[in-house]
Amino acid sequence: MKKLYPLVIAALCGSVTIVQAQSWKPFRMGLIYAYQPTGTGPATDAFTLRVDSAYATTAGDSVFTFNRIMRRAPGTDQGTFYKTRNNLFGSRLEWRPGTAEYRLVVNADPTAGQGATSLLLRPRAAVGSSWAAGQNPLVTATLTSRAVQTFGTPAVTDSLATITLSNGQVVRMSRRYGLVSATELVYPYSGNSREYVQAALPAALLQSAYSPLAIFDMQPGDELGYVQEPFSYGGLPCSRTYKLRQIKTRQQTADSLIYTYQEQSRTQTYGVPNCGSPAGSSTGSATTGRLAISLRTGQARQYSYLFGALPMLSGEYRVASTTGNDQRLIVGMGLLYQSLGGCAGTGRNVGYQVMYPYNTSPGMYWRGLDALTIQQSFSPVLGLGDLYTGETSLQYYTRTRGGNTTTCGTRSDFATLLPARSAALAPGFQAFPNPTAESLQLQLEGPARAGTSVVVQDALGRLVWRTEVAAGQTTVPLSLRQQPAGIYLVQLQVAAGDVRSVRVQKLP
Repeated sequence: MKKLYPLVIAALCGSVTIVQAQSWKPFRMGLIYAYQPTGTGPATDAFTLRVDSAYATTAGDSVFTFNRIMRRAPGTDQGTFYKTRNNLFGSRLEWRPGTAEYRLVVNADPTAGQGATSLLLRPRAAVGSSWAAGQNPLVTATLTSRAVQTFGTPAVTDSLATITLSNGQVVRMSRRYGLVSATELVYPYSGNSREYVQAALPAALLQSAYSPLAIFDMQPGDELGYVQEPFSYGGLPCSRTYKLRQIKTRQQTADSLIYTYQEQSRTQTYGVPNCGSPAGSSTGSATTGRLAISLRTGQARQYSYLFGALPMLSGEYRVASTTGNDQRLIVGMGLLYQSLGGCAGTGRNVGYQVMYPYNTSPGMYWRGLDALTIQQSFSPVLGLGDLYTGETSLQYYTRTRGGNTTTCGTRSDFATLLPARSAALAPGFQAFPNPTAESLQLQLEGPARAGTSVVVQDALGRLVWRTEVAAGQTTVPLSLRQQPAGIYLVQLQVAAGDVRSVRVQKLP
């Protein structure tokens, strides 16, 4: 029996052992990290990065490579950039399996006039011990403390190792959350280098600000109103286009988030001299569309022309066009603190921009004359998709969350577009019994119209059940027998987009 005790203890502590085996890594595969300059508040931009590839060397070291970025070119116009793999903390992370030694490596960067260098980190060394951490120039590191502390946003408690370098810089590493703060290593050990601290805890895609579930968090019946005003040198607008979009359906599968919608546009021209168009108004026909976003990569076909890879990180780039010598690039600008106006609000948004080859300097890129037009922003707080795309911005929305309806702006500019939400209301209904252990019944206040359906979603917005309701029907049976206990959202939807919702509790 005594021989079983170690096995029981190992079983109980197995999760702890696993965590310790993976402890202290500055960066981990699959997680997104966000950093902002120290001494700044939440109203700042955040630089984001991730490990995007891994391999092993012949010596047995594991190497993790970071996402590529665009870096401002030194000694040139402030709007000129070049491609590089060196980000805030180097181009790659090297680790010898079986040890707790990690080396951040900076590649030679001729454009920046710098050679290769590295920084060796030993978070599990004895407190007070020192070692040679860098050779270019020579830098000594000392583990000055390792203790349980509270830090981060949101606040967490973990063992934190503080490493002080002989040049006065400080590196802090968490056992579970990786590199907490450090001075940028792109231009190592210079007086101009800035110190960065985690702006958010490391997270996988679906738990980060880049999550499709955060960027696209709409429900059937939501309305979005966009205004496009092309740039005019004369100061007076030549035209404005008003586009109204109504969300019709939402479906979440194991790997995708899928919406269908209806939209219609109206263009108003003002007859301004030199605009070339007389005063007038034209309205297009109503159209339908479908938006599908991958929950694995965040890509959406609707944004494939310029902004298909929504989870691209700060500074990361990809080719947008290879026509002739015009190799345009899409650059992820990170989490930008923006005030976009209208109903886009103010806060940290996921931003993107197109950059163009710099005519007089091969290998350099710039934002171009239309820097303000070829942009796109998404808010992980609002969750209404694209808020600002060049000359088009969100100026009106009405949405329902948890049974509460919120409206921003006014529908008057869109009054002639699409049927108003009240044109075809879904009948009110009651669900009983509520709570329920297995089955319940929906009692409609009036006969269902053609095109009415019942949709059931779990607390995460995932589709659980859907059925069409025959015209004239006043009751709908519903079973949650096979579903786990929890809260469910039962929706009654009509073809015109109106939705009525009731929360139902499923008992164990």
